Amino acid sequence: MHNFLKDLKHRIVVIEQTEEGLFNRAKLLNAGFSLYRDANAYFCFPDVDMLPESASCDYSYPVIPTHLSAYCSQFEYQFDPFCFGGVLLVNKGDFLKVNGFSNQYWGWGAEDDDLRKRLDQTRTLPLAHRMGRYHCIEQVAFGHPRAHEDVKRRGNPQYQKNCLRLGEGERLPYDPGTDGLSDLKFELLKTTAEAGFVRHLVRL
Repeated sequence: MHNFLKDLKHRIVVIEQTEEGLFNRAKLLNAGFSLYRDANAYFCFPDVDMLPESASCDYSYPVIPTHLSAYCSQFEYQFDPFCFGGVLLVNKGDFLKVNGFSNQYWGWGAEDDDLRKRLDQTRTLPLAHRMGRYHCIEQVAFGHPRAHEDVKRRGNPQYQKNCLRLGEGERLPYDPGTDGLSDLKFELLKTTAEAGFVRHLVRL
C-alpha cells in the first residue's frame, strides 16, 4: 500500500480489538476516526482483504462520500451500483454530519449498508463511485447482497440479526444522531509504531 500511495501523503492505521466479545468493525472504524479527527486529513475505510490492482484505484480527496472498489475479483469484476462495501473514501465533514457508523452491528455484516442509509437520509449531494479494480485476498462473497440466500442457508444468526436491524422496523426510520460518534465509548489500551503503520489496541 505504501508503494501504491507514494504520491499521496498518508498514514496507515490499524485499530485492533481485544479478543473479548464479538467483533464490531463499524465501532472500530469510529474509534479510529475519533483518534485522528483533529488531523488535517480525509479518511479511507477499507476491508483489509482488498488490494488495489491499478491506477484506477484513485485515493485522492473525496468531495463527496465515494465508493472506490467498484470492480472486485471476488465478484468477477461486475459492477454493482448498490454495493457500498469494500473501500470507502470520506472527508471529515461528511463523516461528522452522519455521526459516523452505527455502533450496533456486532458480528459480521451490514454495517456498511447502514452507513449508506445514513448518507442517503442526511445528504443532498449524490454518492460517488470511482471505478477501481481490486483483488480480494479471501475469495469469499459472504454477506454481499448476491450471497444473502447462501448466508441464510449456512445459518449465521448474528448476521441475520444485523440484516434485520438494517432493513426492518427496528431501524426504519431512525435518527443517526443517537447512535454513532456521539455515543461512542472505547478504551485505548496500547499504541505502538510498527514497520509502516501505527497500531492501536482498543477495548470496545
